[in-house]
Parts: sequence; structure tokens; C-alpha cells
Amino acid sequence: MRDRRIYSELCRVSSLIYMEGRNRRWRVSSRELPHPPETFRADNSGLRVSMQILYPFAGSIQQYNEQCAASNPQPPCSCAMCGTKRHLRAHGFYQRWVSGPGFGGMIQVRRYLCLACRRTLSLLPEFVLPYIRSTITVLGLFLRARLLEHKTLEQSAMDAGDSRMPYQRGQQWARRFRGQAAALSAALTALMKPPEATDFVVQALTMLETTGWITAHRFLFDRLRMHLLGWPRFLAPHGRPCAL
Repeated sequence: MRDRRIYSELCRVSSLIYMEGRNRRWRVSSRELPHPPETFRADNSGLRVSMQILYPFAGSIQQYNEQCAASNPQPPCSCAMCGTKRHLRAHGFYQRWVSGPGFGGMIQVRRYLCLACRRTLSLLPEFVLPYIRSTITVLGLFLRARLLEHKTLEQSAMDAGDSRMPYQRGQQWARRFRGQAAALSAALTALMKPPEATDFVVQALTMLETTGWITAHRFLFDRLRMHLLGWPRFLAPHGRPCAL
């Protein structure tokens, strides 16, 4: 009798765990899913390597989407991975979610294929960051309000134009930027003289505001392979997975 009760209890707990797992899977929306695997490809060693280059675009997100549908920009003249000096072949698009001023939805990211090394390269518009849903404009407005003007997370999100920003996202941005501030300050000395500041956070934010967030992002990403908030741990130090 006792064994039967134990068996019944185990079946009940197993059912609850199963249903909780199903509910979690159904609650995940397309906005919460990670970016498509086209961002990375495996090299000969089996490691995935980043294949993103920046696409300079000064218009709005809506204009970017319209241009993607209406025209085909000049492909890169060389492969960023193998260095082959010839144009790459157009290889379709993938979609990713972007949230910015007056826009929240999917954008098309162009992909190209290198015929020499058979790897794909994504042409990421320079107003977005890898693994960050919001645009650089939203990120910059939020960090300035939060870390320079010392506003609350809610007020900082309002200043950034994203009143529905989750509390945890704002905390994560601030924490990651504090951890990256010293490296950003050192790297941006190539663009301007570092100003006097009470700490690296204030110094880095002042340099980004003076240089321009997108201009700084273009320099950091193209030249130094640096992420404004620091690469996730599984992609450190240069946007590529680590192996010991």
C-alpha cells in the first residue's frame, strides 16, 4: 500500500514537471528566441566563428527595410574570414528582432557566401549590436540617463523611448557597461583625448557621447572586434567561442 502511494506521488510530480516544461515552451515568443544560427559558422577546427561585418546606414529602421526590399547593395569586395579578394555571392537573408524609436519588429539582414572558403557573412546594419535587441540609440540614451544622470531604471527607460523595457534588461545593460568601461576608455583614446572623470564609467560615457555612439561602435567593432557591452562569456574575447 505504501509503495502504491509513493508510485502515485511520483507520477503526479512527473506530470507537473512535464506540464511546467510545456508551459514554458509555449510562453517563449519569437522575440525571446536567440538570433538565428547564420550569425556563426563552424571553421575547420569545429569552432563557430563570427562572420559579421557592419553595413553603414544612416536612415531610419523603416528606410533600411524598404531599401533591403528595393535594392541590392554592392557586396563586400573580400571575405573577412579567408581574405579572398573577390566579390561574394548574395546568399539570401535572415531575420532578427529590433526595437528602436518608433519601431519594433523584424528586419532583414543580408547574407553573402564566399565561394573560396564556403562560409557565409552577414551584413549587420550599424545601428544594432549583436545579441542586443534594442538599437544603439536606445542603448545610449538609457545608459546616459542611468549612469550619468543617475535616474531610476524606469525613468531611464522612459528617456530612451522604451517605457516597456523589462527591469532586468536595464540592470543587465548597466552591469555589463560598468564591466566594459575601462576597456572602452582605453580603446577610444585612438579617437579622442580622454577627458578627466571621476571613474571609467563616466569617462567612457563622455567619450561615447562626444565621438558619437554609432561612430564609436563602427571603430570598436571593425578595428578591435569589441562589443559596447562586452561579448557574452561564451563568445569572449572577440566574439568567438573559447576552447580550453
